[in-house]
Amino acid sequence: MGDFDHTPCDSAYALVYELIMATDGRTTDLLETIVNGSLTPKVIRQEVIHPSMAAGEMIYRESVLLDSLGNAISHNFVFLKPESMPADLLDELLLDKEPIGKIMKRLNVFSRRTVKAAGWRPADQITNLEGEPAETIFFSPNAMIPYKTYSVQFSGCEDSGMELLEYFNPSLVEHYLRSREVSWTGLERVR
Repeated sequence: MGDFDHTPCDSAYALVYELIMATDGRTTDLLETIVNGSLTPKVIRQEVIHPSMAAGEMIYRESVLLDSLGNAISHNFVFLKPESMPADLLDELLLDKEPIGKIMKRLNVFSRRTVKAAGWRPADQITNLEGEPAETIFFSPNAMIPYKTYSVQFSGCEDSGMELLEYFNPSLVEHYLRSREVSWTGLERVR
């Protein structure tokens, strides 16, 4: 996938990114539909942290979701709060083998997502969940990067069990539309 150096003005691009950024469902399902295949997580960093303002410990996780060709589809920063999430979900997440959304679906975990912010950020203004400067794996100096920040609250828990900040590859939709055009062109030739 190539670099995408501007905010999408084409209505098809805008619509797909709007769906990704606004959905309060499992983003993984939508991304897998777009890439027409499974995604695999690659954990960059995972550690237990002890926040000064909160009770209990949290797990900080930074990962990317890769398609079958190894292209980075999303770059994710997550705070996991063990005391506010199902133990079986936490155990599976720590194995690093599946995206969070797929694990939740497989375990039939009921949750509510609340989108807190979404939009586009210049590549030089990318931050992690703590507001510290960060780089995405698909960094390009002039790119505008789509993102979404949201929390996940699990059934039976008072507080949110996860806080997530996801950045999406700005070439994702371009790649998706191009692959569909190739297929469509092939169909046209058959006729």
